[in-house]
Amino acid sequence: EQEFLTGNQAVARAVVDSGVKVAASYPGSPTVQILETIAQAEGIHAEWSPSEMVALEVAIGASMAGAAAFVSMKHVGVNIGSDPLMTFTQSRLNGPMVIAVGDDPGQISSQNEQDSRMWAEYGFMPMLQPGSPQEAYDLTRLAFDISERFEAPVFVRMVDRTCHMMGRVDRGDPVVRAVQGFEPDPVRYYQIPPFSRKAREIVETRIPAVQAWLEEGHGWRSDVRDTALGVVTFGVPHPILRELIPDASTFKLDVIWPLPIEALREFAAQVDRVIVVEELFPFVEE
Repeated sequence: EQEFLTGNQAVARAVVDSGVKVAASYPGSPTVQILETIAQAEGIHAEWSPSEMVALEVAIGASMAGAAAFVSMKHVGVNIGSDPLMTFTQSRLNGPMVIAVGDDPGQISSQNEQDSRMWAEYGFMPMLQPGSPQEAYDLTRLAFDISERFEAPVFVRMVDRTCHMMGRVDRGDPVVRAVQGFEPDPVRYYQIPPFSRKAREIVETRIPAVQAWLEEGHGWRSDVRDTALGVVTFGVPHPILRELIPDASTFKLDVIWPLPIEALREFAAQVDRVIVVEELFPFVEE
């Protein structure tokens, strides 16, 4: 099925097609339209929560009960939601949970340019970043698969332009994710010593496991053309780069944390010079 959607609407369609049972959000530009669109679907509890913290707690509760859960907010809202998030990220998830965060390079509708990629590294959470409505749909679907596979919260980082641009989106077949139900597990859910220390040992294996999976060829695309220049990029800069420098070799990231380091090394070995094109902090470059 093909639709003409904004990036926000594409994320919402992916949430519905991923078998999500509970979606929560606190409204803030540029991500407001995501929950508005999800709320039109049947069979999903969709709510505006009184804060980003509460929205995350609602999604966390659904995940603990074994349901697929989703939460969205703007970049500064992650600060408010970080209290439950930075404890919950120490847990192995029961139901998959995806967090869509809307960053705002250029401060188009925000008080600052906070870069949400820092939360991904800080909290042992994979992060994906789309650059078009089709990618917004595809990568949100992929984020739920990654969350389920690695029992981890997963970020989808949108930016203002990706949220509001429009394009044709081919939707895949919807999936049904059954609610697993809650089972008491001290290491998963009782985040106090000594259980939290054991949980920490487990969570530190998460990013290496995701990284090993990425090295198998998932979450990135290498396109070697002119070997004089290789560009590592992702999101909105990728199609701009392709238009301005069509002959350049590119390494296109869909998963922007963690990074497939060995695949990047192999790409770098095939070109004379490598540059990284990204917005805001030199996160991928460093």
